[in-house]
Amino acid sequence: MVVYVPEGCRVENPIYLKYISVEGGDEGSKKMPLSSPRVFVFIEKGGDIGIVEEFVGKEGSECYWTNSILEVVVGEGGGGKVRHSYVQKQSLSAAHIKWTSVRQVGTGGKLSRHNVHVQQVGSDTVTTELMTFHLSVGDQTQDLRSRIVLDHPRGYSQQFHKCIVAHSSELAVFYGNVKVNRYETDAGQLTRSLLLEPRATVNVKPNLQIIADDVKCSHGAAIRQPTLLLSSMWD
Repeated sequence: MVVYVPEGCRVENPIYLKYISVEGGDEGSKKMPLSSPRVFVFIEKGGDIGIVEEFVGKEGSECYWTNSILEVVVGEGGGGKVRHSYVQKQSLSAAHIKWTSVRQVGTGGKLSRHNVHVQQVGSDTVTTELMTFHLSVGDQTQDLRSRIVLDHPRGYSQQFHKCIVAHSSELAVFYGNVKVNRYETDAGQLTRSLLLEPRATVNVKPNLQIIADDVKCSHGAAIRQPTLLLSSMWD
């Protein structure tokens, strides 16, 4: 399925996508029907859309496997907005694999800020992997503000942010907050920055808020100068 939002178009009501698994195998059998829905969303400059995905299936203990992908591309020029909600209520004997990929393309702007908010809710393991890259050239400020909230047991999240600042009048900013509210959670956060000019500036603040016990969490930041080997930083 392809969803295209033209330049300047605002979709007032969210698009609701409901996936229903109608076939399943008995518990303990070798039968496991597979469905692999894929949705591609392209948003032009100034476009605005909301998408709600819900996954349901036959009640009881039947076995089936859902392997779903949502890919979102926000086009060059900025101003595009997408709001995404995801609900999974399938059988307790089912296998459910979900990938959500968001790619933003930006080549200009004196000031650019990206605000990212991810919240994990539910009763079982959910995985979030967030990888971002900033390249500042010319007189630019690139700013990333992210917040990840882990609100259920056995949550897993990994965030990796890279940044290159290539001009003496540039500034890069990273503020990442990870809040761990439940037990048996594994959360990691790492940011690496490379300054190619003596007066180039980067402000980074990885931040962990650990509320629960019995968790595995780590965070760190590294800022390098070009005199060091690049391979050691970007491997």
